[in-house]
Amino acid sequence: MSPPLPLPSKAALRALRSIALGTSCAIGVIVEDRRRRISTLHTAVANKQKLKASRHYHQRSPGELAWQLDDAVVIGCNLQWREREEYELGKHREAETTDHTSSENTAPGNKDTRDLFQETHIPNLLQIPPQIPTQPLLQPPLIPPPPLPPPLQPTASQNGPFGMIRRVPAKYRQRSAAISLRESHGALIISIEELLASTNKESLDKAVSLFISNSSAIPSSPRLDRWLEVSVRLSEECQRNGRWEEASQILTTVIGFGPMDEVQYLAYKPSPIIEFHLRRQHPDVPCSTESVNLAARLFLLKFKERHPGCGASMEASGRLLLLEALSAQRAKLTQYIYTRLLGWAENPETTVRWAIHTFFQHNDHKNVIKTFLLQYSRMQHPNENFNETMDCVIGSFEALGGLKATSLLEALARMECPGDKLRTRWIMRLLRVYWTRHEDMSKIIELFEKAVSLGLLEKVSHPEGVYLALIEFAAQAGNRDVAYSYADKLIRAYPATKHDVALKLVVLKAKAGEWDDVFQTFRQVRADDMAEPAGYGPAFFVVLQVFAGSHSASETQDLAMQFIQDTGSEFHAFMVTLVANKYGEARDMNGFISWLELCSRQGFALDAGLCNSVLSNCSTTWKVPFRTLRWIQSKLEAINPSCSDEVTHRILSQAAHREGKAFKAFNRARPKAIAVSKLAYSGRSANNREIYEAMNQELMSGKTASAIMIYKQAIRFGMSFCSHCLRLAVLAALRGKSSSSGAGPAFSMIQDAHAEGHDVGPAVSTYIKYQIDSFSGNPADTIMHMRNLISRLESSQIVVGPVVLTHMAEICVKVGHHEKAISLCKLAADRSGGSHLCFSRQSFKALASAYSQLLDVQGMNSLIYDMSKSEFSTDRILLSHLKSIHRFVKKGDPSDARGALLEGITRGIEKITKARAEILAQGQRISQAALRIVGDAVADLEKSNAGRQSTTESISSEGPARPMVVGC
Repeated sequence: MSPPLPLPSKAALRALRSIALGTSCAIGVIVEDRRRRISTLHTAVANKQKLKASRHYHQRSPGELAWQLDDAVVIGCNLQWREREEYELGKHREAETTDHTSSENTAPGNKDTRDLFQETHIPNLLQIPPQIPTQPLLQPPLIPPPPLPPPLQPTASQNGPFGMIRRVPAKYRQRSAAISLRESHGALIISIEELLASTNKESLDKAVSLFISNSSAIPSSPRLDRWLEVSVRLSEECQRNGRWEEASQILTTVIGFGPMDEVQYLAYKPSPIIEFHLRRQHPDVPCSTESVNLAARLFLLKFKERHPGCGASMEASGRLLLLEALSAQRAKLTQYIYTRLLGWAENPETTVRWAIHTFFQHNDHKNVIKTFLLQYSRMQHPNENFNETMDCVIGSFEALGGLKATSLLEALARMECPGDKLRTRWIMRLLRVYWTRHEDMSKIIELFEKAVSLGLLEKVSHPEGVYLALIEFAAQAGNRDVAYSYADKLIRAYPATKHDVALKLVVLKAKAGEWDDVFQTFRQVRADDMAEPAGYGPAFFVVLQVFAGSHSASETQDLAMQFIQDTGSEFHAFMVTLVANKYGEARDMNGFISWLELCSRQGFALDAGLCNSVLSNCSTTWKVPFRTLRWIQSKLEAINPSCSDEVTHRILSQAAHREGKAFKAFNRARPKAIAVSKLAYSGRSANNREIYEAMNQELMSGKTASAIMIYKQAIRFGMSFCSHCLRLAVLAALRGKSSSSGAGPAFSMIQDAHAEGHDVGPAVSTYIKYQIDSFSGNPADTIMHMRNLISRLESSQIVVGPVVLTHMAEICVKVGHHEKAISLCKLAADRSGGSHLCFSRQSFKALASAYSQLLDVQGMNSLIYDMSKSEFSTDRILLSHLKSIHRFVKKGDPSDARGALLEGITRGIEKITKARAEILAQGQRISQAALRIVGDAVADLEKSNAGRQSTTESISSEGPARPMVVGC
């Protein structure tokens, strides 16, 4: 053996490297060598991808390739061994092919002009071959595998074991792949059919698994039609065996292929599958959202072609799905389901009528109106349940607050009615709701003339009722000319209505203060003389409401009792509530409870609705303290234990929340009871009260963004403007997380509402009060801040109300600017239209405090004189405030001005005390008189009962009763 050659040292290698790199020829050689290596690597990667795409076809004929794929279908786990063997063989072929093609790519005519030394090209050239799966790709069938044919050996004419790759053209390889793919899918279909033919219980599981796992490649297969036929058989077999989950999975998989033909879809019998998803665990518990979504996906499939009259079997499941979608409050989904259901309905008129009733029951009033306008009003001869359906339509119109009134009138005019007659009360209710929404006489006259021009008055049975409603609206608006004009026209056409017209016009006399004429009219007109006797009581209630506006609670009660005694009528809820509210305004809680007890003894049932209305007014309008509110509620429960419900607890909870921390125990003892429709929390309601309650609940929970969303969504939904809802929305914007930027959105909402001509007074008051109360700074900055607020509002032509001005006056008193406080109170008095300065409690308190600080004796005396002539002459709060001012002034240094001021304040205290004593004495006298009247009535009743009983006894003592003759 020859000795090993000596290796060069490191120094020698460095020297050679420096010489080589120092010449341009050496650099060119190195660059060319690197280019060749990268080009060779690129060719190897490309060859590897080609081999990977066609590794099943090396040295095999098309027939042998089909056998190979069929073997993959039937041999199951052996497929893994075959793929590994092919992968190892492919690696060897890749190396050989790379050596062969690299020499061709390095020819002078095939030089690559790209700069392959850039780093952006290197990652694209270096690719790692994919890993071989270690699990079988297809489920093993139950049938035994057939014997495999022997593999074909390559012949000598193929020039080696790898010659077939180079000699077979690409088009023949693609054709061979298509043939083998079609035959593999055919083998899958045969396997599933054999499994379905088997009686083994596990065969159905294996067939479903085989179908689901191999459906991803089917949409592009030529065997798609046979695959769908097998899926229909498989779905029927699953339904026959109660395997609804598998049947739904099969149908969902087929739907994923794309649009289908309607007949092909109905072959799967999807109706019981949809009903399976919509089953309820309990009758009172609706289906989950996931179940509704899955059932809707099966029901709302997109079809390539429709065939009318073939989907009658889907109507039952469609109705069930519609009910569940309504329960889940899915508005858009409901519309899609109804449209598809109407297309499949066997009797469209029945389906439309059922949909109107269903939408109405679920408070989806917008869809009721939409369905009526688009379908029901255009049907021919809708006779069955016509009146009930129209009641639902008019009820939805009332719930939406008079939305789309003109469209509704046009639909009523063109639709066919049974007997060509509409009920008069439908038109009257429509006009009444429209009047309540706008309270504009010009708009209601325009709508009435529209109804006349459409011929609606000719289609109603009693057109005089429509004219009476219009006269009533004109009288309420105080429009004497319009009221008398339509009254004359009505009397000429229908003379029998003259007494009804007289009672409608009596409201104008009541508003003018002509009470003698009012009482004379009611003495002349009796209910029996009227064409509509039921309108006698409501006419008096309107007059009583006008009377209560200018008289005390006791006088209002006397008039109500006189009407009941003269007419012999019973107590009405409106009358009871009106008198109770008058006692509440006067803060006479004893008279309030006495009146309700009297009504209860006379047979009037106090329900929860009336008591809640009174409690709400006590809490929000009259600011009754929480303790007094609890006392009233306990008295009402003593009268009738059933007069308390969830709304009662919510009213008390809100009152406790406003009262402060001292009453949080009540809120903990009685959690928030939500008696508001769920639609209101998503803004899909046109009821102002429900939207207000939903916003109030969200505000109490600190969810300001949700409250604003409810308001904006309700406005878009069609809710009429509500100043209280706007006030809550402004308050929510100011209380938001970014309270510094909340003033901008709040002011924008006020500007938008003002631009539409709405009353923004409550919202402006809330906006300014919050801005002032949340401001912190020295007195000069506070005054400047208030001035800027007023300037900003007045620049937008928004008038600041007297309530806001008096609140700003109170702030000026606190910061020591008493002259400005007096100026603001005088400006507020001018804007309120009052004749004196004591037009509110806040104004009196601010002025009294300012005058006491300035020692203005003349101003204080004038204020006390105005107070004695106002409605607050007996107010307990003002009496307490005067006493506190008296104590404050008395503590100062003695002076003539201070002594004169003390004398004036003392006289004011004495006047209020004396007036309160007179009112209390008068109330006691009225209570005693009422008790005496009631006692006399009870005595007369007992005397008449005793006389009737004695008469009966004398008749029975005359002799035995004659026998009754039966069968005559």
